Amino acid sequence: MLLWWVTALDGWLLLDGHDRAVAALAEGRTPPCVVLTRVPDEEDWRREAREVTEEARTRSWPLPGGVSAWEALAAAAMFQFPGD
Repeated sequence: MLLWWVTALDGWLLLDGHDRAVAALAEGRTPPCVVLTRVPDEEDWRREAREVTEEARTRSWPLPGGVSAWEALAAAAMFQFPGD
């Protein structure tokens, strides 16, 4: 979910991830969130961005069956969720 604190509302505004929020709450879980915020100092923002990008790489593994397996999975997902 993408959240933004709005002082005029004295609360969080949900910008994106509405369906994820509903699904997580229906399962009794707290949905993962990202907070949109303004960083007033350019130096702070750059330092923070540098620290985040110095973390370990995201690993991926090949899908057994290659492209045809991926296309079959994608077709099944589109059948289940035709609006996406």
